[in-house]
Parts: sequence; C-alpha cells; structure tokens
Amino acid sequence: MGQTIDPRDKMRFGEDSTRLVEAGARAAAKELGIRLVVEDTRIEIGDLVAEFDGGRLRVGSLEVNADEDQWAGFKTLLLSFLTNHRRPPTEAEVKELIFAATGEEP
Repeated sequence: MGQTIDPRDKMRFGEDSTRLVEAGARAAAKELGIRLVVEDTRIEIGDLVAEFDGGRLRVGSLEVNADEDQWAGFKTLLLSFLTNHRRPPTEAEVKELIFAATGEEP
C-alpha cells in the first residue's frame, strides 16, 4: 500500500484545495446522478457513508482510530477519488484510502 499523508503538506504546498476538490466532487456527483452529502463529520457518496466521531473513522463495517487531521485527509482523498474516477470507491479502494490517510489498516 501507499504512504500515509502528512497533514502538514497543506502548509508545505500552499493553498488548501479542499474547496476545489469538493466542487469537483459535486460536479461529478451531479453528472452521475448520485447523492453527495459533505458535512463536518459525515460524507455520503451514493450508498457509501463515512463518519468521524472525534476519534474513530467509520465507513460501513470498516473502522480505525483517526484524529481530525486524518479525517480531513480522508475526506479529501474520498472526494478526489469521486472527482477523478467518476464513481464511488469499492471497499478495497476505501481500505487503501483509509490507510493512506491514517496509516492504519481497517
């Protein structure tokens, strides 16, 4: 699997592109006709639901410890996936995204 994301990358690379990523994901969801909900502690992409409770990240039956920076990184990865692939990720792909954001295997 890939390397984990360092939350400080935003500082090193400049602008926080989260809003741009979310706009791309909204456009992709609209194009595909799937539901997209982006909240502070919850994301829904079609049938996929990801939640953060302040210490745990959950996607269906997958669950890992996560802090706020890791949750923010995961949200960005999830929205980027939708934007780039024009579909929600599979369970195997969600596992890879969780690992990339947290360094933990669900």
